[in-house]
Amino acid sequence: MLASAPPQPATTGYVRLGGDTSDDVPDLDVTILYDDPSGLGPGQIIIHSPHLAGPVTDTFSTPPQMAAWLDSQYLRLLQLGLSLRGAVSLQQPATSSDPDAQKRFVTLAAEGFGDALYRDYAPEAFKDVFWSLRDKGELHSIQITSNSPTLPWELIRPQSADGATRDGFLGMSYRLARWAPRSTSSQVDNPLDRMAFTGVAAVAPSYVDKRSLPFQEVEIDALSKLAGYRRFDGDFVSFEKLIGEVSTGFIHFSGHGAVNQPSSGRPIFAIDLVDQSLDPDTWRALVAAAHGKGNPFYFFNACDTGKSQLLGGFVQGWGPAVLAGGASGFIGGMWPLTDRAAAAFSIDFYGGISTRLKDGPVYLAEMLQVVRKRFYETGDPTYLAYTFYGNANLQVVMQ
Repeated sequence: MLASAPPQPATTGYVRLGGDTSDDVPDLDVTILYDDPSGLGPGQIIIHSPHLAGPVTDTFSTPPQMAAWLDSQYLRLLQLGLSLRGAVSLQQPATSSDPDAQKRFVTLAAEGFGDALYRDYAPEAFKDVFWSLRDKGELHSIQITSNSPTLPWELIRPQSADGATRDGFLGMSYRLARWAPRSTSSQVDNPLDRMAFTGVAAVAPSYVDKRSLPFQEVEIDALSKLAGYRRFDGDFVSFEKLIGEVSTGFIHFSGHGAVNQPSSGRPIFAIDLVDQSLDPDTWRALVAAAHGKGNPFYFFNACDTGKSQLLGGFVQGWGPAVLAGGASGFIGGMWPLTDRAAAAFSIDFYGGISTRLKDGPVYLAEMLQVVRKRFYETGDPTYLAYTFYGNANLQVVMQ
């Protein structure tokens, strides 16, 4: 099964074989190419590693029904998160009289989900190479390039042959990132491995009535204390100005995201400004008009009411689209995010980077590992929801 592969088309472009273990080379570089990306089914997996003598290739198949199963699991995690006191507004009552028991239950539910992902959906070639590198202490970073963003690699919990789970979720245990095959001339050829921290440009639409986000201002107030902070209004004209002016650093959206049915008359995927719903196609046109404006990093901290029937679609619609526009990376949620935990996640993420930069470069994926682990402190699955498109070894450096 693990036969040497014939020469393959360039994927990430930074693979070096023959023992090069420099930090810009991922320890495990996986390319997943489905024959029909929208329908899943049969595909090919190609694995490179500086710790292997040559590439590994295999064929595999992902059951098409996995997508519906994932949405069901995402909805369950969302509902479990909402059942915890503090996951949203403090006015929401807790559903359990024993918070510790509820937290344990949510933890076990999430871990069971991760175990099933590994057992039923991770390709066998990945499992074999993963354990080979892990057991030799040669696994620290994992890069996944795929023409389908459906499988939540961050939530996979590898189990050894004896059934033991030694490391936990991949997104907590390793520097893990995704990438999408190049689809436009504006997309950078390879995920960038260094990025200067020039500040955060924030967009936070001021919603009214039931759409207001109580913790949005808490989040923005914390971000405003970072060096290089700028805030833009949440209307389309201001957003267009931001895209034209900000060419480096982080562009942060704090607001509502939406995933709608194709027959609804609204964009299938969108982020809601105060006056428009911005979809990926309009995004591409907007970014194309500002071509040559650098390669900023986008973080869409988009909450939702949880009524979407296409829960996993938000990051699937936006991740590859943002990369196609020339972004150096993207962070978004795989399912609707609860307001309070979403605000806390971004505050810890940016604050952690800013603090650690005083001691030298910071691996962005490593910061995500740290913040994701707050799931075990809070019991809120929102901390598991975030996925990262970019370079698994991307280092944030001082300007």
